[in-house]
Amino acid sequence: MASGDNINPFQSLVFLVRDWSSPNEYRWGFNGGEDFLITRLTSTDDQSDDRKSIRNGIRNSFKDIKCFLMPHPGEKVAENSTDFEGRISAIRKEFRDCLEIFVPFILNPESLLPKEINGNPVTCRQLIEQIKEYAKIFNSDKLPDPKSLFHIIAKTTHEAALRNAYITYLKSMKKKYIGNVFILAFKLNKYHSETQNESLRIFKEFKKMGGANCEKGYLKKLEKNIKKANDEIFNHRKLLMPMAIRSIPIAGATVALGTVGLGISGSVGAIGAVVAGTLFLISNFVKPIEEQHITKKNLK
Repeated sequence: MASGDNINPFQSLVFLVRDWSSPNEYRWGFNGGEDFLITRLTSTDDQSDDRKSIRNGIRNSFKDIKCFLMPHPGEKVAENSTDFEGRISAIRKEFRDCLEIFVPFILNPESLLPKEINGNPVTCRQLIEQIKEYAKIFNSDKLPDPKSLFHIIAKTTHEAALRNAYITYLKSMKKKYIGNVFILAFKLNKYHSETQNESLRIFKEFKKMGGANCEKGYLKKLEKNIKKANDEIFNHRKLLMPMAIRSIPIAGATVALGTVGLGISGSVGAIGAVVAGTLFLISNFVKPIEEQHITKKNLK
């Protein structure tokens, strides 16, 4: 299921079984739930391949699996549902006792952990994208297919890997190029090759789900986006180079007129004016690379 390290991609799964009516066989709560879960997740020879696959998939997908057996809330709640107003006194005592165990377990702040998938912390952007995709599935009239849920995780983890690697490329190239319009083309090509290799390494080492076929498709997208960004950097360089060169005598003449008799100081001033003029051109003609490229369109 996962590409990269062979680890459980998800953190925890809790089964809550309602209206458990056989406490003599399996006690209410986590202890009885654990014993009950063992019988349900154990594969046997008489099971179909699909049933075995589901059980193995659940065990291999989560680091921690728990089960809680919840008793029936009581006849007053079930039979008088229209009259029930939520009074605790009307709820069965055994049900209340189990609530006092289960609710703190779920909501205890000390038990909250950073959300992870495949060992990678889930970013806010990634979480939002997952929620949107889950909403599409659960809003449909069809019962969600486990494969569909898996594909959501595969998609979001690969998009996160692509985005992380692509931003790394853009930031590195910006650092080496912006403010250095006179950089030689072969050096810029060298920077591009080095930065591209680093970005591809980051993408491949990012823990993802979906397998080699899924990774191959997103890797092509990353290479395409990097090529487009590099082409635009070279186009900006071609545009700015003549302007920067033409600014040299203009800046020198301007400084010379205002600094006659200053000697060396005038030469230094001319150089400073050229640099300032170049930086001005870059800041006004080159759009911020991140804003231009880090768009959802480029990531699809």
